[in-house]
Amino acid sequence: MSRGRPTKWIEIKIEEPIPIGKRGVMIRLWKKREHAKRGIFYLTVGGLWWREHEKKNWKKKTWDEIEKMFNEED
Repeated sequence: MSRGRPTKWIEIKIEEPIPIGKRGVMIRLWKKREHAKRGIFYLTVGGLWWREHEKKNWKKKTWDEIEKMFNEED
């Protein structure tokens, strides 16, 4: 685990169920002070997809891969 201030983080707390359709839930990421786009993040049934602004390639992690990442830290 890295030390120091995190450069990327996200915190979401949902108190009630929300439907996630085939396309998932899209979250747009912005720089805090510059009001510039950082990228797009999709939360889907199959996992997480993201890409940086003005990049063509999508990165993907399945829920199984994410679970393995968290279990490795223990």
